Amino acid sequence: MKNLKATGKIPPRPPKEHIKKLMHSGHPKRPLVEAYRNDSRRKVLELHGRKEAWSRADYEEFLRRIQSGRTPSEVGRDSDMPGVKEFWKRLKADPDYKKRYERIWKKLPHSVHVRANKLGEKFQKEVVRLRRKRLTLDTIAEILGVKTASVRSTWHTLKKQGKLTRSDIALEHKRHRAK
Repeated sequence: MKNLKATGKIPPRPPKEHIKKLMHSGHPKRPLVEAYRNDSRRKVLELHGRKEAWSRADYEEFLRRIQSGRTPSEVGRDSDMPGVKEFWKRLKADPDYKKRYERIWKKLPHSVHVRANKLGEKFQKEVVRLRRKRLTLDTIAEILGVKTASVRSTWHTLKKQGKLTRSDIALEHKRHRAK
């Protein structure tokens, strides 16, 4: 470095124009924008091309579509429905609406719960109950209307959590239905 400076290939210090350029680049490029209330709400409404907020009727329709066998994520992707994040916010804000959603959700078949990655205790109890009848995982999956992988992962999760008895674990080695 010293040799390059001594020979003149590198100047001993940067030129004044370069320092001015560096000083100027440190300043903000545009003036600050004043933030205002409900900015995210405005953006959401513009995104969906709507002029007004989502009404109670829209959220009722959201529940009806879930009741028809669709997951909240699937319904939230519809262009005429609020997004799934807005739906979860509504659930937190309105306890009655949340209770209605939970009642509807519990009545849906396991195949819908699998698509939403929300398999609950009811599914786990069904798997254990059917496994105790010495049914194979494939047969249990057929009965519950889900893929074998879902049944298998639930079974192994229960095993890891220590929720299975020794007799349940002994059933793992039985591949075929007892006759």
